[in-house]
Amino acid sequence: MNNAGIVHRAPIVDTSFEDFRPVMRVNADGTFLGLRHCIPYLRASGAGCIVNMYSVAGLNGNPNMSAYSASKWAIRSLTKSAALECARDNIRVNSVHPGLIDTPINDRLVEAHSEERSAKVSKWANDIVPIGRCGTAEDVASAVALLVSEESHYLTGPKIVVDGGLMLP
Repeated sequence: MNNAGIVHRAPIVDTSFEDFRPVMRVNADGTFLGLRHCIPYLRASGAGCIVNMYSVAGLNGNPNMSAYSASKWAIRSLTKSAALECARDNIRVNSVHPGLIDTPINDRLVEAHSEERSAKVSKWANDIVPIGRCGTAEDVASAVALLVSEESHYLTGPKIVVDGGLMLP
């Protein structure tokens, strides 16, 4: 499971290279290194499953999040390349794309904390997510559990979007 991420929020013209590089290092380079070092062990074991976590930002892009979106697009391509390279080795490589999930990475989006934060996140999600709420870590974990289970033994390369319908419109 490759699941690490940081975000930098600013317009492209206000994003310095010094702001851009750490996001790429953690998000894209980290996924690459995870794949590079994990695949030989899975090949030696004769089978395996890798899940790369990335965001709906890797499907569409986001304003004021150019570094984050670019890093997530990179993970999307890495996932597809690894799936093709590893399929004959009985190693499945899949991805999960969370949408608006109630996690600390979204704290600055609502600029509030504790009970006030919870109320603002709920209102915000109700306004923009078709299903009417933020996703939870458990919602994402359910998608990951499906991908690593034997029930998905013939899946390699697809993306599972866990976003409450956010990307539908």
